[in-house]
Amino acid sequence: MGTIALTAWDKVRALLQVSEPPVNQEEWSKQIHQAVRKHTTELTTTREQPTVDNHLLALWDRRLSLRKKLHRNKHNKKLRRQLQELSDEIQKYSQRCNCAIV
Repeated sequence: MGTIALTAWDKVRALLQVSEPPVNQEEWSKQIHQAVRKHTTELTTTREQPTVDNHLLALWDRRLSLRKKLHRNKHNKKLRRQLQELSDEIQKYSQRCNCAIV
């Protein structure tokens, strides 16, 4: 039906901070456009899902972050419990709002 552009602004900011400072406005603008293009994902929408649920995306980002931490600290019971609680919250939220779980 259509497309939605999702930009990871924290990654764009991080990329711009580590890149060398621009000499003029044209170069600065070019750096920003390249960083945004690199960290923007296009999602296709359907009639059933015409928009993206930002709250659900934020929950998924938190879940991914916890999974990465848990991968580094495999025996951390607190992280495992937090991950399970967050997964349960995602499940309940998606059922409540009829969102698709990817």
